[in-house]
Amino acid sequence: VMAMRYQDSTLEIDETGVILHTYYFPTFQAKRLPFASIQSFEVFHLTIWNGKWRIWGSNNCFRWYNCDCGRPSKREGICFHMHGTGIEPACSPDIPEEAARVLE
Repeated sequence: VMAMRYQDSTLEIDETGVILHTYYFPTFQAKRLPFASIQSFEVFHLTIWNGKWRIWGSNNCFRWYNCDCGRPSKREGICFHMHGTGIEPACSPDIPEEAARVLE
């Protein structure tokens, strides 16, 4: 049994990596990001220009958000820079400071 280090309605972080819930459209499946595949992560302030109103999908060709109907009311997001791909999975944790602390 893996110990959960952070969990909310859209994101889980355990000892092996990150799980973004409701990532794939239209299947609603989660995406697992093993720590070995994550080059770095970035916490960013959500604005109208970078995804605050993006409920699901991409606001450009580089960043893909998992489904989060509460994103417009949130202030910060996290994107993951991945090895070997130009797509950055992104999410908006309920407690971004705690998620970022666990990821460090």
